[in-house]
Amino acid sequence: MHSRQQLTVDLLALGIAPGDTIMVHASVRAIGELAGGPDDVHLALKDAVTPEGTLMMYAGCPRYVDEVGRGNLTPEEDADVLEKLLPFDPDTARSARDHGILVEFLRTYPVSRVNDHVARFVAWGKQTDYLFSSQPWDYAYGRDSALERLVALEGKILLLGSDHDAVTFLHYAEHIADIPDKRVVRYRVPVSGNGARVWRDTKEFDTSAGVHANWPNRFFAKIVGGYLRASANGGGQVGDARCYLFSARGLLDFALPLMERIAADGDAASDLHELHLTEDGDRAEEDLAALSRDALIAEVHRLRQGIRAHRDATGHELCWHHPALWGIVARAHGSTANRAGVAAVPPRLRPLPRVARHSASRCASVA
Repeated sequence: MHSRQQLTVDLLALGIAPGDTIMVHASVRAIGELAGGPDDVHLALKDAVTPEGTLMMYAGCPRYVDEVGRGNLTPEEDADVLEKLLPFDPDTARSARDHGILVEFLRTYPVSRVNDHVARFVAWGKQTDYLFSSQPWDYAYGRDSALERLVALEGKILLLGSDHDAVTFLHYAEHIADIPDKRVVRYRVPVSGNGARVWRDTKEFDTSAGVHANWPNRFFAKIVGGYLRASANGGGQVGDARCYLFSARGLLDFALPLMERIAADGDAASDLHELHLTEDGDRAEEDLAALSRDALIAEVHRLRQGIRAHRDATGHELCWHHPALWGIVARAHGSTANRAGVAAVPPRLRPLPRVARHSASRCASVA
């Protein structure tokens, strides 16, 4: 179990300093059990940056608020939302559920503020007024946005055990990058106007599929991985989570020429790789890349033997509870084994299909 005080020590050791302006992405689950619950995370961050510092997170908006017109809904769903959805209130609307729990804890804590847009950020601290001093309605992640002001403040980005593909700041790079054929999406948002609900037209560069057709899968994670390697940033530990702190301007300077090069030549992305992490944050694949075929086979045998030993010693069918292991580990004793020698997976534990969303999934921080 981790205390608020210990998290503060870990954050300071990572490089956070009093007065810093930091954009945070966090997986509370990755950090581990917290004595005071999820509030301990943002409170420890506030202790580290002091009242002279500033925190910012991406909150987004609840489902459907920014969906009409994107093409993600059926015509019947569009009509239903147009009829029934109330105006968006940035001060009271919940954060997008798939952005993780920490942002909602921060948003609802005293003194936190949000900007007036569905591309909604929450901030606390000395620079909040400056970050939210203006907000463009169209292309809300681009010029004159809170993300641009984060750069002007020499702000930092903090990844607390979070998915490296969820770095919202890179939407700013997409918006300002000098590349042709950017994808534009248009949608409608319910707002209040003269005491009535008004559906306001909005547009942005595509934050779902990416602004350009040449973007590879998990492009943001690959950009972040490349930047961390180029800057020799090995990160550090906060609680149980592997974490990284780096300059927003540094990431921008790394990302812009890369985006421009890949937009011009899609094959240029072939040598770009994300920093692969296990759940506890170890650099899992980097050492494997140097192993020979025989050494890799030996490593797989060692891993499978260790999993079987745990399973058979405890009587716990480990692979049933961890979908990533389904079909990998053959049973050591086969009275109930299937034809392939693998423990059968109970139907009730098989994964259900997931419904894809737009930008919220790209920007989410897993709870």
